Amino acid sequence: MFQICFANAVESDHVEDLSGLRHLNESSCLHVLRQRYGNNLVHTYAGAAVVVVNPMTQLSIYSDKVAQMFRGCKAEDMPPHIYAVAQRAYVSMLTSRRDQAVVFLGRSGSGKTTNAFHALQYLLLAADRNGKAFTVEKMQAVQTVLETFGHSRTVMNCNASRFTQVFVLDFDASGQLASASVQVRFASGRVG
Repeated sequence: MFQICFANAVESDHVEDLSGLRHLNESSCLHVLRQRYGNNLVHTYAGAAVVVVNPMTQLSIYSDKVAQMFRGCKAEDMPPHIYAVAQRAYVSMLTSRRDQAVVFLGRSGSGKTTNAFHALQYLLLAADRNGKAFTVEKMQAVQTVLETFGHSRTVMNCNASRFTQVFVLDFDASGQLASASVQVRFASGRVG
């Protein structure tokens, strides 16, 4: 049995926010994600959330130059991107003086660990103005150690994280990074 759904106008093929579709249904959402992915637009808003379709390749959209373009931007001026999520959390933390959390969900191989790394990288660049606190290089070193002991090959992913990690960044009142820590919980069961 099949279901007929209303289609959106062609102008909606690359809409940045799925919630803005006139006809919001599964086939319309998948169509927009496919169209955006075909144009290397792997990030798409879905209301307050961001959907990231893993490109399974390195893209130049995660460079320091791109990160600098998001620094200081207002939420309404930022296109869908993992840096926009991090910038929104950073600004919200500064204005509300409350802790913020960014949670990454998805299947094995969907890019959760990679996107978490990009978000952390952005927060370190945005917050550390004097270069003396926890640096991107130090974070990359920690990530390398974690990957060495906690990654394995699975059916879905040749470099799957076999652990859950919680990175905690502590900021001072001016928004500069004061400290950082990571908590790791390895998956139970056989790794291999």
